[in-house]
Amino acid sequence: MTDAKIDEFLRRELESSRLLECADHIAECETCRGKLASRQDLAAAKSLIEHDLSPFVEHIPEDDVQKYVSGQLNLARIREIDGHLVKCAQCAEEVRDLRNFVGEMPSARTFFPPRRFLVVASATVILVVIAFLSLRRPREVVVVNDVTGRVSLDERGALHGIGSLAADQQQIVRQALAQQKLSLPASFRELRGEPGMLMGTAEPAPFHLEGPVATAVRSTRPTLSWNSDPESVGYRVTLRDQNTGQTLTTLLLDTASWTVSSDLERAHIYVWQVVSSRKNGAEVIIPAPPAAPAKFMVLDAATNDRLQQLPPSHLVRSVLYVDAGLLDDANRELTELQKLDPQSALVRNLLNQLQQARADE
Repeated sequence: MTDAKIDEFLRRELESSRLLECADHIAECETCRGKLASRQDLAAAKSLIEHDLSPFVEHIPEDDVQKYVSGQLNLARIREIDGHLVKCAQCAEEVRDLRNFVGEMPSARTFFPPRRFLVVASATVILVVIAFLSLRRPREVVVVNDVTGRVSLDERGALHGIGSLAADQQQIVRQALAQQKLSLPASFRELRGEPGMLMGTAEPAPFHLEGPVATAVRSTRPTLSWNSDPESVGYRVTLRDQNTGQTLTTLLLDTASWTVSSDLERAHIYVWQVVSSRKNGAEVIIPAPPAAPAKFMVLDAATNDRLQQLPPSHLVRSVLYVDAGLLDDANRELTELQKLDPQSALVRNLLNQLQQARADE
């Protein structure tokens, strides 16, 4: 390479393809490495290289690119990447360029440059490789270990590892991760209700409802449950459709749960209460004033159908379940996610937010 070409290489005035060709040549040519050594400013070179490589966009994870080029992946993963490279010209070009640049060359096995040039040449190669790989993928700002593997949000707002989602669903998940906050639906306020006023002091309730309360449900025949009253000889459940006023009351039940016996209407809100018939002949109604009425909503058909297509990610499901008002389901998903990533501050924070909202019912 001429002195002028060396200078163009250092100033990064060459096209990407020519830049890589010159880098390959410098790796083999002692004379050109000498010219490079006499001019090289590694810090400036790194900055220029990063600028040149900034247009590259991440598609294949960074670690997998390195392992794929060096042949360290298992056969199944290699086949997955092979399939992706057939469809993605950009990833194929990046892998090819990286392989050409850092791959073994016949001359490299037998060539041993002088030490004073080896340091400079090695540093240059390392800088280029680091810049190439690091700039392919923006810095991750949120990372969670999920049942589907690693789920992350990078500094450019791109989601990784979430599976297939519609654009609006991606935006909901992206916002929750970026803000580290769950957004409760507007229906939650109505379902939670407001406690009433009571003159005097209320006696402690001998039992309480467990659910569903202040949440949406997916089934049109949900199971209503409560904890046991030790003095009860049986329970009656009254369920009222808030939209139509239609009311259903059960016979005396000997269990602390009841599965609704006929299909409820989707997108309707239901109010329910339990009456405990006690051994002394008295009756206790739960919830009783000043507690707010117990309500739940049956999820509308369109939303329910969309949620059936969600990937198995606990993180994705929990965020989208909250958005749909399925707070009980979201709580279960976050609880499972915390088991997989117990050290995650994000998961702990989201779970605390949800549980605090439920505690305020």
